Amino acid sequence: MSDQTQKIKSYKIVYPQIYSYTLPNRKENYGSQKIGYTEQKNVESRILPQVRTAGINEKHETLWSAPAFFEGNQESFRDEAFHRFLLKKGIERKLNLGREWFYFNDDPSKSKELFDLFRKEKFSALQSDGGKIEYTLRFEQEEAVKKAKKYFEENDNMI
Repeated sequence: MSDQTQKIKSYKIVYPQIYSYTLPNRKENYGSQKIGYTEQKNVESRILPQVRTAGINEKHETLWSAPAFFEGNQESFRDEAFHRFLLKKGIERKLNLGREWFYFNDDPSKSKELFDLFRKEKFSALQSDGGKIEYTLRFEQEEAVKKAKKYFEENDNMI
């Protein structure tokens, strides 16, 4: 084998983590937290490029970070799953700040409490009321349903 083939890495060690931080000097972010995901061992290595870019050096406060594994450390998850859980729990997403910013009404500990609950309940935490999800048909779907219903009502002996 050549020395070149000895340098090929066939795997990468990852550290799935969810983290939360605030930007205390930004009034428009007051009460909101960025909830993100990284596979880097050091969460600050992920946060710093977000707050220090193109000549901007934004002060941030990392509130918490934790492994992105459900209780028992068997199954990992990403921030999108936790975001859905936050929305289900009535936490407002601050879209004017970005898709990963959530408003906790200046209660910074609430995000970590909800994270711990999500880790404990696993995906069952995402189930909606009685397993039913509101859904609105698109126009063409609604038309297809009406036509099919009319056909079967007019041709009930066809089966």
